[in-house]
Parts: sequence; structure tokens; C-alpha cells
Amino acid sequence: MRVGEAFGTFQIEAQAAGVPIVEPRIGAIPELLEITGGGILYEPNTPEALAEALKSILLQPAVAHELGQKG
Repeated sequence: MRVGEAFGTFQIEAQAAGVPIVEPRIGAIPELLEITGGGILYEPNTPEALAEALKSILLQPAVAHELGQKG
């Protein structure tokens, strides 16, 4: 199991630019998304969950736009 950075500035930079984030449910990310509502969480180390999270944004541009605006 790979353990990466639990919180980085790229998440905040993406949200500041209006880009929704798709991140694993680890570290401070769930708290950030609870506050901003600017993205989607998925269970870490589950490729299927990541694929579903990405699919929900890529196939629904209006949802992606709304999440980006919230961020």
C-alpha cells in the first residue's frame, strides 16, 4: 500500500482556479471538501471507486462546473 501526501497545495490551487478535485478519503481532504463542497471523495486504494468518481464528473459537465464554482 502506497501512502502519499495527505494534503498538498495543489488541491487548494485547483479549487481556486475553479477545478473540482477528486481525492481519496484520507488526511485533511475530507475536511476541506466538507467546507468547500468543491470535489468528490473516493475510498483510497480502490481503482473502481476512483473510476466512478472521475466518471461522475467527466460525464456530467454541469456537475463538474457546479463543484468547481463551490471550490
